[in-house]
Order: sequence, then structure tokens, then C-alpha cells
Amino acid sequence: MKDLYSVAVEAMAGEMPRAYGPFRLVKFALFLMREVFPQHDLLCEQEGRLMIQHVAGDSGAAELLKRLKGRTSTFLEVCWRFAVVE
Repeated sequence: MKDLYSVAVEAMAGEMPRAYGPFRLVKFALFLMREVFPQHDLLCEQEGRLMIQHVAGDSGAAELLKRLKGRTSTFLEVCWRFAVVE
């Protein structure tokens, strides 16, 4: 935070997260927490459930995982392509 290129985030369970730092970065951090991170977490959760099913012996889960491969990284690449923080 010293050079004003980062924010500190306070995220207590059951409360709205709060970000501290330069206003433009706080706005960006709150946007990410509201719009980007939940979608990322959903994609990871879906893949994680399929991995557990695959390990438990579900043969169909492996095929579904193959179809989903790269989906999360593509989502992040698309998001960061348009994210410019100066």
C-alpha cells in the first residue's frame, strides 16, 4: 500500500467487504469482488464437484471435465484483457 498500487480488503463473514486505499483502486477492487470473483468461484466450484465425482468413480465426470477444460482461464483472460489500471 505504501506506493499506492494496492488495496487492503476487510471481508468479515456476513458483512459487506470494505476496501481501503486509493479511491480508483478501491472502486476497482469492489467491482472485482462484486462482478468477477463470484463468477470465477462458480466456475471453479463446478469443476471441483466434477473432480470429486471422478475420483469417486463416476466415469461420466471425466468426459465433462474434458469439455470444461480451459473455461476458467479463458474467463480470466477475457476479463483482464479489458482491465487497465494505471
